[in-house]
Amino acid sequence: MFTSEQIKNYFEDFIDSALSRAVWTHEAHLLVAVCCLDKYKTVTPSLDIMRSAIIKLNNANDVANTGVSGYHETVTRFYATIY
Repeated sequence: MFTSEQIKNYFEDFIDSALSRAVWTHEAHLLVAVCCLDKYKTVTPSLDIMRSAIIKLNNANDVANTGVSGYHETVTRFYATIY
């Protein structure tokens, strides 16, 4: 279980591209989606922020954003809409 402070710090690290590849998991992706929706209140701005930040994070971790690796719109859209 995470404290609200830990979640806040994790989200800030995500936005700042300061997360390692090892901690950027599907669970982390879902956590970030919840944080974005909590902060931005609706799907469209949350999805825009997530898309941009994930691509930036992948670039910072030398992960190629291609059709088979890196950013995946369907996964992100799913996480942004299930909350």
